[in-house]
Parts: sequence; structure tokens; C-alpha cells
Amino acid sequence: MMKRLLFYFRHSLNDLRINGRRTFFALLCIAAGVAVIVSLQTIGAMVSTTLTTNLYDTNGGDIKIQAKAF
Repeated sequence: MMKRLLFYFRHSLNDLRINGRRTFFALLCIAAGVAVIVSLQTIGAMVSTTLTTNLYDTNGGDIKIQAKAF
């Protein structure tokens, strides 16, 4: 079991050393994906907050909108 684990570890390190550009590109893609997910969640929260705030207070009392609950 330890021989296999040691083999996999050495093989992985060797592959990282030889294919450094590919490893860097993979890490860059992962970081970009995480950034996209975080930004989409932030935009979703902002839109949700905008749609659920009281428009009467926001507009200074000019418009009053009430939603019916189903």
C-alpha cells in the first residue's frame, strides 16, 4: 500500500515538474471559475435586495407599490 502511495506521489510531482504550463493553466482556470461563481452570487444577492426593498421609501413617497401574497 505504501509503495503505491509513494509511486503516485512521485509520479504526480514529476508530472507537475514536466507539465508546468499545463498545471498553471489548470490552476488559472479553477481560480477564474471560482471568481465567476462568487460574482454571480453577489449579483444575484444585489438584484434580490433591490427587488425586495421598499420602493415607497426609495422614491421618496412618489410611488407606492404593494405586492399580493399568494
